Amino acid sequence: MYFDFEAVCLNINKIWEEDITEANLIYTNGVVFIKQLPNAIKCARACQRHYVPCLDYSYTTTTEECRGYDGLSHDFISQSDTQMWKKTCRLSGYTYDPAFRVCIRLYPIAQTWFQALEACYADAAHLLIVDTVDKVRATVTGLHKNIFAETHKWWLGGYDNENGTKWLNNENIDIPSAIWYHPAQPDCDSEQCINLYLHPLGINDQQCLDLMFYACQERK
Repeated sequence: MYFDFEAVCLNINKIWEEDITEANLIYTNGVVFIKQLPNAIKCARACQRHYVPCLDYSYTTTTEECRGYDGLSHDFISQSDTQMWKKTCRLSGYTYDPAFRVCIRLYPIAQTWFQALEACYADAAHLLIVDTVDKVRATVTGLHKNIFAETHKWWLGGYDNENGTKWLNNENIDIPSAIWYHPAQPDCDSEQCINLYLHPLGINDQQCLDLMFYACQERK
């Protein structure tokens, strides 16, 4: 079966969406940063770019105080002239994952890699990119760990062909790298699609027509 992997590598502009859901309060816990900024737009950008995942932010116009939160905040106090923005997902059924900094959805449905790819595209998404050790670890410790734990193997958004081993965003998959489940991976020319192993933890190259569950992420 022939498949044009390069044709699925899309250049999508990153989207930051805000949803104003709460007013006149600030959280006192779960705060990842506090800084003075001239407006709410710059506050949103600061939240998006912060090195610690920032899901929510508040902005107080009278004091020009910007606060970023980790999404787990629950203790709050009243603060006049304040608006709260929360990170939202455009796609139904998707949940923002702070470890991946993107909205993702896990499908416990056995598919080939090609079927999983098309199913994600039908959502206006693509298969999940797990390109760092922190992201690999987040599959067993993070927000979606209970769903990941439903099976040992998940299809991811990576492939191998004559142009190298790449993610769907056209970034190279580092070889060798600690993200692979074993130092000898990838190990087989006939295994051209990338999946996640939970035991032992890491990515792997697999035959594309094998059946397994799959993970999608919103297009950036």
